[in-house]
Amino acid sequence: MLSTTNYVIAGGFNFLGQVNRRLPEYEQRYNIKITKTQLKNCFSKILSKSLLSFGTGINKNTKIIKNSVTYCNNIKKSLSLKYRDMLPQNFEIFLDSGGYQVSMGYLEKKEVFKFIDMYIKFLEDNSTLYNYAFSLDIPPNEITFDSYEDIYAWNKRSYSAMKQLPKNVLEKIIYVYHFRTPKVNKIWTDMLFEEGLAQELSIKRWSVGGVVAGLKGEDEIPYISYSIPLTIILAYIKKYTVQKYLHFHILGGSTYRDIMFYEICKIFIKKEYDIDIMFTFDSSGLFKQLMMGRFLDVLQDDFLVSKLFLTSNMLDIKNRNFGNKSNREKTYDILDEISTEYEMPCLRELPIYDGDSLNKLVELYLCLYMLHFYYKLQIEVKSHAKNLYDLFTSNREQFEKEIFDYLHRLNRGVISKRLKSKSTAFSRSLDLIGSLDVDKCNILIDKYMSKDEFKKLVRKIPTF
Repeated sequence: MLSTTNYVIAGGFNFLGQVNRRLPEYEQRYNIKITKTQLKNCFSKILSKSLLSFGTGINKNTKIIKNSVTYCNNIKKSLSLKYRDMLPQNFEIFLDSGGYQVSMGYLEKKEVFKFIDMYIKFLEDNSTLYNYAFSLDIPPNEITFDSYEDIYAWNKRSYSAMKQLPKNVLEKIIYVYHFRTPKVNKIWTDMLFEEGLAQELSIKRWSVGGVVAGLKGEDEIPYISYSIPLTIILAYIKKYTVQKYLHFHILGGSTYRDIMFYEICKIFIKKEYDIDIMFTFDSSGLFKQLMMGRFLDVLQDDFLVSKLFLTSNMLDIKNRNFGNKSNREKTYDILDEISTEYEMPCLRELPIYDGDSLNKLVELYLCLYMLHFYYKLQIEVKSHAKNLYDLFTSNREQFEKEIFDYLHRLNRGVISKRLKSKSTAFSRSLDLIGSLDVDKCNILIDKYMSKDEFKKLVRKIPTF
């Protein structure tokens, strides 16, 4: 049985803070008491990891950090978590570096190196306040940088500064590897592998970004994109280290397909290389479909995902995806699932809406269900992963058929144009990981990702 989720909730601190503040309101307004012990039990399974950004205090309007001491104290205050009595023992804090805010131009260029030094010092001085922290990567972009030379120089300075950290801090660092264009991949390959920085830092935790939709190459590449940097990193591990453990974090890698690939890939890598790999992943948009779209994805039997409409004018419409129950009836079923699974109070007697707004207690349970969905999906996938791996090794055609069927159901029963290629991408990606062929990885990046190169920066050619 899966003990906890591997989903790292970006925005989880805001959610937890709101829940803590609203507990007295829930009891006073609805005469329903939710205890912190009940929440602890629930969170230990579905919300055991959360992300906070060191860049959260950057003011994009002023673009400077007026007082570094005050700035760091505010981050410490956020990490101190006044509501710790509501959190389980297995709760883990992932500290993001703030590189995204830097890449969006929230700081003047002269402030960037100051920010790097602040972050490094903060990591050392406050190592007990977080479980993991990301290296301060400054993602390639056309806002901050004028050339690829700058991308290399700024990131080399930031990553190299990590060497001054004590061992207990270094062991917590997750190093971000960028690969999404040929030039960017060359920068990170040269910086980390060719120049030996990865060995100097004894890196055992890695992260990759740029795997979300939106880039041109993502629509064409016949592989699961993060299998490319994973192959490069595994090749490095096998050549230069004796490590038997790898923590691999995918920034934004929270699609339902990803969850399935992680579990199969874990078995594959253990069998091939005797390396235990832990996949973690995050997403910043988890609650948006509920808060803005007013719908939920519901996980039913045999991996079938169905859409539950929650707008007030849709609640009493019959939904054939749920045995012709109305959306209102199915919503109460969802609320019952949360109350039963986590021994929380039953909400059957509450209205779903208070006026024009969702009932706040119903809203809480629906948010918990979204987290529960991923926990439940991981359990289901894990139970099938060994059989799927065995099929991959014995009957490739049947393996791809099974994957297609699973992805079809996870895609709300819709057969899209790309569903077949997504299915075959499982096999190709596992083959790539099994080959440890770095040259092929570079060829794939050149072939499929050149079109995503930053045109403004191509004017200047790196000299390194």
